[in-house]
Amino acid sequence: TAPIKERKNMKGRYWTLVLYPESCRYNWREYLEERGIVFAVSPLHDKDIDPNGELKKPHWHLILEFDGPTTFNNVKRIADEIGSVLPKKVESVRGMYRYLVHLDNPEKAQYKLDQIEHHNNFTIELTETEEAIMLDKITDIIEGANIKNYHELIQYFKTIGDVDLRNLAFKKVFVIDRYISSRRNALKEARNSK
Repeated sequence: TAPIKERKNMKGRYWTLVLYPESCRYNWREYLEERGIVFAVSPLHDKDIDPNGELKKPHWHLILEFDGPTTFNNVKRIADEIGSVLPKKVESVRGMYRYLVHLDNPEKAQYKLDQIEHHNNFTIELTETEEAIMLDKITDIIEGANIKNYHELIQYFKTIGDVDLRNLAFKKVFVIDRYISSRRNALKEARNSK
């Protein structure tokens, strides 16, 4: 963590906070919403274990998004109003978003992606590379699970609880549907040529 003097001059567009139910403002969601702050909230982390094997105090992780870079002091004022610990600047919003449910930390308690709350239109934009990687994952799922139509794919994502893949599938309906139908046609041709 940066020294206090450095923190005061720190600016960022994305910041993260930690809130504990017993010490935060009771209406913190409404407070942030009414001020037009765009934010995401993790599910309540109530299964986290500390290094000594003890259960950590239940808490939420938040990501706050601002229109442009804002200072540590501005975010600290918000944090103080809602009873949060010191804010931290987010270096990778995508990485922090995944941390809301410990997606990349299998050694930690796992939480469900579809339980992340989005307020005031919080969204995560994928880079072209991230989108391509996810589309590859979707085509691998189509092949591996022998998905025969778009509806079946969406139901599959609901079953495994992968909101990111489902959202991308909604965004890329035409491409994915064409992939599924061309795969189905290729399988049909292969059967007919035997």
